[in-house]
Amino acid sequence: MKTSTLLTCCALFSLSGSVSAEPPTAHFDRILDTRLEATNFAAIQQEWGEAPVMESGQGGEKVYAFCYQLEGETQLTLLSGEMGGDDHQLLGYQLTAQGKEKCANPAKPIVASDVLVPGLSLGMTQEAFADYFGDVSWNKGQPYHYYEWERPLSEQELSGLPPSFRDLVKSGEHSGKADVGLSVSGHFIETAGSKSMNQITVWQVSTY
Repeated sequence: MKTSTLLTCCALFSLSGSVSAEPPTAHFDRILDTRLEATNFAAIQQEWGEAPVMESGQGGEKVYAFCYQLEGETQLTLLSGEMGGDDHQLLGYQLTAQGKEKCANPAKPIVASDVLVPGLSLGMTQEAFADYFGDVSWNKGQPYHYYEWERPLSEQELSGLPPSFRDLVKSGEHSGKADVGLSVSGHFIETAGSKSMNQITVWQVSTY
């Protein structure tokens, strides 16, 4: 697992820069017939096949991940972190061209082009990536875009919170909403005189 790449993606949430103050119209939060923050590693592996979970980083930058081998050398990595809890809630994913990790074969086919939202693809140029978002920021020479918005807390989320917090929501002292942050970052390499994307990573975290 390329720890430095994953940690860089986690660190995007502490950076300022290109921000859209509303949910993305593209469904970046959808992956393998589910949504980010709506399932965990065990549930994914039950449906798509077992894979060893790898751990890297320390403290708040700790990353948990496992990967599936797709067609050719393309690899899909599913991501979680400290905020994902003990059951490793799904917080992100990464699609890599010419991946070098030893990944498990999924129980059913996963097509790389189905993982990414329309308009984004491995091999696209850096210019095309920037044009897609209209505005990007840069972290260690690589572009990313960040979305942030609010959403109502679900009944399941509220039921899992301390009674004192639920009382704050009932009294109106807390809005009953979660702050959601989602980052989309591309990693580009030099090929034939231009930079093409060999990896894309999406992270999403809700706080309240």
